[in-house]
Amino acid sequence: MIGGVIEIDLANYDPMDPLIQQCPYPHYAAIREDGPIFWHEQSAMFFAARHDIVKQILRDTTTFSSIGSNAKHAGSDAVMGEVAKIMEQGWPRAETMLTVDPPVHTSYRRLVSQAFSARRIAALDDQVRGIAVDLIDTFPDQGTIDFHRDFAVSLPVRVIHFALNMSPDVIDKIKLWSDAANVALGASPSDDDRIAAAHLAVEGQRYWYDEYEARLAHPTDDILSEIVHADYQAPDAADGETRKLEFPEIYSIVKQLMVAGNETTTKFLNETMRLLIENPAQWDALSSDPKNVIHDLVEEGLRMSSPNQGLFRYATCDTEIAGRNVPEGSKIWLMFGAANRDDHVFTDGEAFDASRDRLNEHLAFGMGRHFCIGAPLSRLEGTVAFEELARRLHRPTFAPGNTFEYEPSFIMRGLTQLDLLVEKRTSTT
Repeated sequence: MIGGVIEIDLANYDPMDPLIQQCPYPHYAAIREDGPIFWHEQSAMFFAARHDIVKQILRDTTTFSSIGSNAKHAGSDAVMGEVAKIMEQGWPRAETMLTVDPPVHTSYRRLVSQAFSARRIAALDDQVRGIAVDLIDTFPDQGTIDFHRDFAVSLPVRVIHFALNMSPDVIDKIKLWSDAANVALGASPSDDDRIAAAHLAVEGQRYWYDEYEARLAHPTDDILSEIVHADYQAPDAADGETRKLEFPEIYSIVKQLMVAGNETTTKFLNETMRLLIENPAQWDALSSDPKNVIHDLVEEGLRMSSPNQGLFRYATCDTEIAGRNVPEGSKIWLMFGAANRDDHVFTDGEAFDASRDRLNEHLAFGMGRHFCIGAPLSRLEGTVAFEELARRLHRPTFAPGNTFEYEPSFIMRGLTQLDLLVEKRTSTT
């Protein structure tokens, strides 16, 4: 430590280091300062931490491909062989939105946008509010809750369960299936966890296949029916030629909606609540003037939490980034969590301040063609959640014993629990 500033050894930086994962931001700052793009020798890939560089790469879908952008850490040959055998009991993987490039991505995205429309999301407001109020009503009048379990997980799970019109008997499976889908994303799970995740993945496929067949025979007014019966025009199809999506394509899309519809929102809710408690003036502002505060508070919570800390891109040809040669085939980690704290865009970027300028420039949902399709739903949930929490609770405090431990992933960043002392307001008007 020199002059009170911690020295960061970037030469030995390991994103998989559990200690670094608990607080990666000093390393993010050092990478931003190091230059426009950082070569990481150990992983043999580039890291992009500056806001301007991340935006540049996201905009150029021709030079920087999304294929393989959710790259996961593989286990040993033995365990991956066992995982493959389990997955053979289900359906083959189909690449649809997240991990394909235009024009294929554009065709899928257009179809899904029609089903997962702004109109349909806006119509969920009353349902989301009802769920939020129901959950808060289960809190003690004065006592301790695990906010992570009792609200941050439960709210988005129940919302996506309703939005996708899922069977009542699988509501407790949504979190399990979502965790299984992300088990190796930025993490190195145990062999047992990999095998358990594979079994859960097949179980999820089988559930959705039954739902798919039911919608084929008896369409209903829901998102799955719209996707099942939509006319899909592939980029290479003859003019006017369309087809129906096959089940692996449909499952890929629905899984992305299901996982993105609850995992990232859980992490955003947890982190924003932690930040509000650590910054009581922000909670007080929300309580006293929710109508004028809530929008910017949600955006600042998204910026600071960045539940998805980044995605990967691959260079399709020899190119340059800010004068640095980037050979064809290079892998680049776009560090959303680092870009969202770049002082060149967000003054005093490490501070939580819902009154700051340029909040619309955060990259919590990415940007451009791959901008998160679930962003409107996540924003709706955040808006409703913090409106109702501030209306119904006095400012919570941390319960004794919090460890503030984060999940072991350098991509999906979220608290594992958040114990709070809460006290309900006697009036909610």
